[in-house]
Amino acid sequence: PIQLHPVCEITERRLGVAAGAGATARFLDASPRAALSSSPSSALLSDEDTSCGSSNSTTSHRRVIGARLAIRGVLVVGTLFTAICVPDVGLLVGLFGSLTAPILVMMLPPLMAIKTWDGYFWKVFHILIMVLGGAGAVAGSHTAILNIVNRH
Repeated sequence: PIQLHPVCEITERRLGVAAGAGATARFLDASPRAALSSSPSSALLSDEDTSCGSSNSTTSHRRVIGARLAIRGVLVVGTLFTAICVPDVGLLVGLFGSLTAPILVMMLPPLMAIKTWDGYFWKVFHILIMVLGGAGAVAGSHTAILNIVNRH
């Protein structure tokens, strides 16, 4: 699905599928103009790549394409599995909200304040806020997971 495209791109880069030297990197990062040219192989391969032999670059292209298809297939099947296991999306949104909202609202700002402000009192105060945010995240996640389990 189109919604998974950014996830696929990030996952491929993190796993090193998009990284590489020579023709593989140019194949993955080819511009739209190169993709629309009349001879895609000449637009994607330079003189140095063709001198090494085209069978090696073809094999690396197949490996990259195979790895990309495998990653995308796993992500789509994982999404399907999640949709089957959690038919009520509201419960899943509640779980993600209970995990991320306390981190964004009650844990990251005090962490930044601890790094920038001086004084023992303020550091203890901000750590207390972070502990309360962590407790809220645990309690909210526990409640959301119980709601998901009890729904079935």
